[in-house]
Amino acid sequence: MNWLRRNAATVVVGMIVCAAIGTAFLFLGPWRPDASSSATVLVHDGDGQTHALPLSKDTSYEVRTSLGTNVIVIEDGSARIDAADCPKGSCLHQKPISRPGEQLICLPHKLWVEVVVDGPGQDESHETSPQSHLDEHAVTWDDAPDADVDLVAR
Repeated sequence: MNWLRRNAATVVVGMIVCAAIGTAFLFLGPWRPDASSSATVLVHDGDGQTHALPLSKDTSYEVRTSLGTNVIVIEDGSARIDAADCPKGSCLHQKPISRPGEQLICLPHKLWVEVVVDGPGQDESHETSPQSHLDEHAVTWDDAPDADVDLVAR
């Protein structure tokens, strides 16, 4: 106890420094986009196409494939599925996504939407890339084509 009284100022200063470093790491961490990078929404459809949309621009994008139609809305820096003609429409109840790594999925249409960060030196030509990060069979059930099991993969 005597040691704590003699070094109280050092302990308090150490706690303040640790809190400042922790706060800086939280707000300036590597997962946070900086001024030189921009968040992009990649829409992977059931026909094997990939469509890139900037997350910073409010827009509505209709995806028509041989499996059905979905409408992706980007608004206030987040993306959501606004309309879908799948049997139960479970994908419409997923919360909007805005951070890198978050995804929206519509299994009946084999469609998934993900947020990625494009930085300097990265390839920004995402349009119509048949091979992507996620295999469409990883999020679909080919055995049950009429099952409407939508989920958010995290």
